[in-house]
Amino acid sequence: MVRVRVLSLMLAVTAVAVAACGGSGSGSGSGRASASASPALTLGQEFPAMKAAVRSATSMSMHGAVLENGKRVSLDLVLTKSGSVSGWVNEGGGKLTILVTHGKSYVKVNRAFLQQAHVSVIFCAIVCAKYLELSSSMARSLTSGLSLTSMDNQAFGTPPTPAQAKVRLVAAQYRGQPAWFGRYGSYTLDIARSGKPYLLAMTARGGQVVRFSDWDTASVPGPPPASQLVTPAQF
Repeated sequence: MVRVRVLSLMLAVTAVAVAACGGSGSGSGSGRASASASPALTLGQEFPAMKAAVRSATSMSMHGAVLENGKRVSLDLVLTKSGSVSGWVNEGGGKLTILVTHGKSYVKVNRAFLQQAHVSVIFCAIVCAKYLELSSSMARSLTSGLSLTSMDNQAFGTPPTPAQAKVRLVAAQYRGQPAWFGRYGSYTLDIARSGKPYLLAMTARGGQVVRFSDWDTASVPGPPPASQLVTPAQF
């Protein structure tokens, strides 16, 4: 079964980018530096505000692609502070759509899910495109690490080292939005420059990129209607 636990690895990549960003101090290697007179900022100066912003956030959307054990994993998810989750993760063509809401966890049944669960795809005509409520143990296995709290702990649990704290962030634009931009080696980081300093995007080697949006406005739908639910007995 496609495992949503890979998101914990994605968050670890984010933590590396946040902690290490901009070590060379050049910061403007991408060519995106703004022509405005905004002074440069250091990661050490911005880190406490970034941490506070994420810690106070109620929800956000994240989408992109990361590498896990050399395999590309695509994702498009909404995470909330309350622990609700909605969206999908796709590993090797096996797309898993999940929904965690009102204390219950669901997976949207498709051919990939049936194959990974060793269930004949002949049942797809009956159960595909409908939601299966997961047991507590399976829900814990699949969604471990999927929360804003986990992101906070992994990305901001450890402050930058003294050397990393000196890394320069420079004024830039990210998709038309004022941003702070930093670079270190193969990592880049974009942080909101207006309003709360939310993380906007990070990139890493191998074409990995994760974008963050809809801070405090993203929402997760309620439980599926009864007509869209299936039970294990139907498999």
